[in-house]
Amino acid sequence: MRTTGTGTGTAPRTATRSARLLAVCGALAAVVAAPGAASATGHASTAAVPVGCGSQVSGAAYLADDLVCADGQGITFTASGTLDLRGHTLTGPGRDVEGRGVQFDASTSTVTVVGGTVRGWRSAFTATGDPGTGTGTLRDVVVEDNGTGVGAYFHPWTVVGSHFVGNETAVHGFYGALTIDRTRFSGNDTGIAIATTRTVVTRSQFDGNRYGLYCSEAILEVRRSTFRDNETGIEHWWCGGAQVSGSTFDGNDVAYRPTYQSIADVLTGNTFTGNGTGVEATTSVALVRNTFTRNGTGVRAPDVPGVELHLERNLFTRNVDAVHVETPATVQGNVALRNTGRGLHVPLATDLGGNVARGNLEPQCVGVVCTPYR
Repeated sequence: MRTTGTGTGTAPRTATRSARLLAVCGALAAVVAAPGAASATGHASTAAVPVGCGSQVSGAAYLADDLVCADGQGITFTASGTLDLRGHTLTGPGRDVEGRGVQFDASTSTVTVVGGTVRGWRSAFTATGDPGTGTGTLRDVVVEDNGTGVGAYFHPWTVVGSHFVGNETAVHGFYGALTIDRTRFSGNDTGIAIATTRTVVTRSQFDGNRYGLYCSEAILEVRRSTFRDNETGIEHWWCGGAQVSGSTFDGNDVAYRPTYQSIADVLTGNTFTGNGTGVEATTSVALVRNTFTRNGTGVRAPDVPGVELHLERNLFTRNVDAVHVETPATVQGNVALRNTGRGLHVPLATDLGGNVARGNLEPQCVGVVCTPYR
């Protein structure tokens, strides 16, 4: 279990959440007009053109060499286009200094950035403007040591094959849409933070972040991804029934913490190994065919009014406590083996049968009837 870091892994208080939303509003207010620097390459062209600090460009553009923009004047697309970093680095004045690395008006423009590193900006990639037809795309880009890596505000973004490292917030979605595939989030304060944003994450990795993914009032789907050594892997508040499947949670303080929503989350076919707590639920969750091994507690849920869990065909082995659930739950076909503490402790359970336990602390099952494992 991860023991270092500045956070405690506890659920954010309402005041903290309000402060975050105020910070979001402040960030949105700061995302305004493009820098006024004169354009060296401001005309549309079918041939790729080199760009410098303060360039305004449309069409195809590229970095001819590493570029340091100490004045915070990055690259602005005035229409749709592509920026090929060509393996070079676009460096800003530092994440605590106002500056935007790449920006465009997504009400009309679509911009793609590929193949290099963007480092040291208050906001590395920002789409401005009212909701419209434009989109942003990152492919094979390293986004490092920025305040915000990608600001998906009111617009859709796609991120593929990229690496976000050491950012305050790697990807920030607010009334936008995010598609994240084969992307790594390492050592960020928050890997992905979304509010009222539809987000799909596939085949991605979150390691060593304070929060791997934080979701507020959004729609979230995570598939075949890995959360390792984060203080909190996934935490959310009212995320509309998050869907998490085929993913691995390894060595997190808390792997998965849902705190409030109107529709139950569904976690299917995931593996939880060596976490302090696998699932810590204060809201309704359905857990089906997951495996919990060597965690402090596999599933924990206090008695919270209106909350109900569904536990079906999960395997719990060599944890301290397998299941410690004090809220109502339906329980069917679970197996608890060689846990040093509780086996299936669900005193308010609706027992649907088929539960099995052996080698756990006596009594091995509370609230359900368990047969010995054969």
